[in-house]
Amino acid sequence: EGYALMNHLSGMYGNNSRLAGNNLNAMVAAYSATADARYLAAAHALIAWADPAAQPYIGGPTGSSGEDDFMSPQFVNYFCKGMGRYVDMLGDFGLSDTHDAANRLVRFQRFMFEHVWVSLADGGGRARGGYPYRWFFDGRAVNSEVVVCNWLVLGADAMALAYGLNDDSNYFDRATALFRTGIADPFFEGDANTYTATKEMANAVSFGDNFLYEWAR
Repeated sequence: EGYALMNHLSGMYGNNSRLAGNNLNAMVAAYSATADARYLAAAHALIAWADPAAQPYIGGPTGSSGEDDFMSPQFVNYFCKGMGRYVDMLGDFGLSDTHDAANRLVRFQRFMFEHVWVSLADGGGRARGGYPYRWFFDGRAVNSEVVVCNWLVLGADAMALAYGLNDDSNYFDRATALFRTGIADPFFEGDANTYTATKEMANAVSFGDNFLYEWAR
């Protein structure tokens, strides 16, 4: 997936951000464990590749309706969580953020805040809101259909990371809504809140740490 990333994936849209997120998280973990400069160079390249200004959708719907003219909120958030780990890793090793990862993370989350977010009616006292499965550049109706599941807890992490970097409480409020929705209904809206599949359980135990850190702080 990742070794050919720079050659054939043009940006953070379609399904590209899933591959990029997998590789960024792997490179950060590998460098943290070994301090091998090759892993750091690969992480740098991924951050440089993911330039918000180069994404056609970053200012909102474009009207384009090609096959790959969509972005996947959950996988952009996955990459943003990786960027948060990357920024933390730089701090741990006393390195400078020469590729502007912190500001890029905030810019992606500002796009999520301004264009992708969908408010939901309050359910049973829980704050509700979230993202569609795919957000299409042409602004089609499905952009307003929230997929309620524990991927929203990952969204809470990404939004909380942006809050930690820009200290805008509106980001924390959105992160709180995402977290509450994702932990209340990890499979779908109105489910029994039980785990019957390994993937959902793995997501549940690996997502939420960034939000909970900001919530406790």
